Amino acid sequence: MLEVAIDAPAPVKKPKRRPSLTKETAAAAKGDPDGRYELRDKKVMGLRLAVQTSGQRSWVLRYTRLGKDRKWTIGEYSETLGLEKARDIASKEKLRIVTGADPAAEKVEARRIAAAGTAKDQLFATAWADWENAPKPKARNGAGWRPSTTDRVKKLYVKTLEAKWGKRRLDEISKADVSALIDPVAKKYWPEFVLVRQQWLPLLEGREVAQAGGAAPAASASTMAVPTSSGSR
Repeated sequence: MLEVAIDAPAPVKKPKRRPSLTKETAAAAKGDPDGRYELRDKKVMGLRLAVQTSGQRSWVLRYTRLGKDRKWTIGEYSETLGLEKARDIASKEKLRIVTGADPAAEKVEARRIAAAGTAKDQLFATAWADWENAPKPKARNGAGWRPSTTDRVKKLYVKTLEAKWGKRRLDEISKADVSALIDPVAKKYWPEFVLVRQQWLPLLEGREVAQAGGAAPAASASTMAVPTSSGSR
């Protein structure tokens, strides 16, 4: 009689039941060779203690943003960053999330900014600060900017430009963006907006030429100074 060997199907592993998150379970959590797992907090929804197979533990906050699941890592578990501290941080971030914040995306953006350094794609805020601190050209009478002009340009940045471009890279701002923001209100604040227009349009035009494969004029904090007349000091 011919016997046929039939391999038995591999047993299906049932998900392991994990305890709720408490100070005790967080302190006692160990790595599992079967894979990473998370302990869920019942007091602050979304707060988890993620435990790697190596035993490394870290606090994470899970939330939904625009219909997509997001995960934000708070930090590694430690004596100073225990459950109560993690709950406090997570609760504050959840309030920000309700108002439209996205901490996971903000963390990615912060890393990108740090990696960008002072390259051509530096933030507009950084480039503006470099320009503000650079020596300004003198007017026809040999004097520099009046304190009142410096103050008005500073207010222009704080009230108008920072809110619009403060967190953007230079390569994300086009000449059209500058014109769209400045031209409608140029008549009301003409001297200050002339300074910005004279400053940034040539800089952005040079960048766009470089991106198109042409030769772009070099731009630095010193060469970015705006020529002024005696009427706009």
